Amino acid sequence: MPDPTRRGLLEASILVSGAGFALALGLPGAAYVLTPLLREDERTWVDLGDLGALRGAAAPLAVRFRYEALRGYTRGSKPGILYVVPDASAPEGLRVLSPICSHKGCNVAWSPEEELFACPCHKGRFDRAGAPVSGPPKAPLARVAVRVEDGHLWAELAESAA
Repeated sequence: MPDPTRRGLLEASILVSGAGFALALGLPGAAYVLTPLLREDERTWVDLGDLGALRGAAAPLAVRFRYEALRGYTRGSKPGILYVVPDASAPEGLRVLSPICSHKGCNVAWSPEEELFACPCHKGRFDRAGAPVSGPPKAPLARVAVRVEDGHLWAELAESAA
């Protein structure tokens, strides 16, 4: 085995140092960038209000709330809205619908004049059950999972990492 030369030792130490620096800087950077991709969906339950009061509504009711969610890399308060629709066929007597149009993701609003959910973007219309009536949407409004606890209606939100 040949004796290491001074030049060879210097080159090896530079290579090892460079690899160490690259590893020290690269791993945290890669972890920072990949964290949202590796994060699992977060499930949050929100209280929509008193079950009796919600059942008493004659028309779909827009329920606004705030909840804690991840925004990028930090946790913060975020506004939300869901529609609570009286529905005798549902186990709780209510159906909870997402306000997001199934066509392009615009927010729909209940139109008392038309008695339909109306999407302002592409003139899509949905009936009380969330089924498409006219316009480009082919899929219904998403139904939200609910539970009743202590006389209150709770809805499950799914927040993706995006």
